[in-house]
Amino acid sequence: MIRRELPCLLTLILSVGAFSALSPIPAFKSTAFAASGTPEAEQAKNELQRLSSLLQSTEKYTERVELARLFVLKQSIETVLASIEKYGMGHMQTIRDYQSLIVAFRFSGEFFTRVQTDNTRAAIQEALQISQHIAEARGFDDSPYTQITKSIFSQMKKLIDDLQGVALPPALLEKLYALRPGIGDVIAIASQGDRPKAFAAASALHSRIIALYPEFSTIAIANPAFEIILNIQGLNEFYAEFAQLPPTL
Repeated sequence: MIRRELPCLLTLILSVGAFSALSPIPAFKSTAFAASGTPEAEQAKNELQRLSSLLQSTEKYTERVELARLFVLKQSIETVLASIEKYGMGHMQTIRDYQSLIVAFRFSGEFFTRVQTDNTRAAIQEALQISQHIAEARGFDDSPYTQITKSIFSQMKKLIDDLQGVALPPALLEKLYALRPGIGDVIAIASQGDRPKAFAAASALHSRIIALYPEFSTIAIANPAFEIILNIQGLNEFYAEFAQLPPTL
């Protein structure tokens, strides 16, 4: 039985970043383009690595159906770390990737409540504190992100395209490919922003993807498609929480 509570993922982002196209992009507080080896950059990397370690520590207590969300969050962290290393702190790409990470955590509140147990409570609380500190330190506020729907489904389209040539059960692959026209429609509608028509189109597609979860769960970790499938599921979950969709059992 697949259980979700939803109200809000991806960069979601990812290079794996589903929210990288979100707008507006708040200004980074520092005016210096800090290189990757500066004290500021090193402190930021240490903070991100601690955040990733905290999420990693909760995995063994998390059911597989919920692992997709953790995977996307961790990938978001890795994307920021890679940008800091490559571009430095003040580069626009690093700022965008930070934005993606902050949005991913902002729309994961109910997810963390759902997976919190006596074994994970301390790690989750510290992770949320770190994510809040990152948001404040990077100068992000609560301004609306008007193209989250477009960003998430654009990333999802890319992931499905990446399945070409990957070993998957033919029936599942056919169903995933069948989503592409609908995803294209959602992207086109959502180009006008997160408005009622975009939500209606995306919600219908979200339900179609939910129906594939039982088949997703059959994909072995060793399969090259595993991470792609996990990303697709994670992005779908992020969208559900963002759009405040009703629970699906």
